[in-house]
Amino acid sequence: MIEPYEQFKEFLKNFGEHIGHDLTTEDNICALADENDETAVIIELPENSDLLLLHRMLTPMPTDPELQAARAMQLLSLNGAPDKLKGAWFYTDQDGMGLHLMTSHPVGSLTHETFKNLVLGYIELANTLTRELKEEEQELVYDSSPAGGIVL
Repeated sequence: MIEPYEQFKEFLKNFGEHIGHDLTTEDNICALADENDETAVIIELPENSDLLLLHRMLTPMPTDPELQAARAMQLLSLNGAPDKLKGAWFYTDQDGMGLHLMTSHPVGSLTHETFKNLVLGYIELANTLTRELKEEEQELVYDSSPAGGIVL
């Protein structure tokens, strides 16, 4: 049986060939950027683990503590909506300033094809959720402006 880290390296090599880039790891972590040099996905295989993690920050959280707590509760409640998050989940970083999306998968159950589909599907989901969150935030700003949505 192949070791998880060796399998992880093989998956990254194969995926890198698919997208036309040499992918490298540092501390079992590989970060992929999009065409705007923004993080598309962080792919990680924690040391002594066979659980592959895919994650990235989607959006900053509001800085107002009350808004931050309310937004966090609203978004974390979506963790119970598997149809929306497709098995992924939201979490906030340690300082509570960023909303992240994470999913995991046992590396031993993947093939090159399912690894590729997992990564591309995650990136698509993260991009969709980022867009939806930004649109939702714009609606909140628009609705809460003192002029009834008219911003000068």
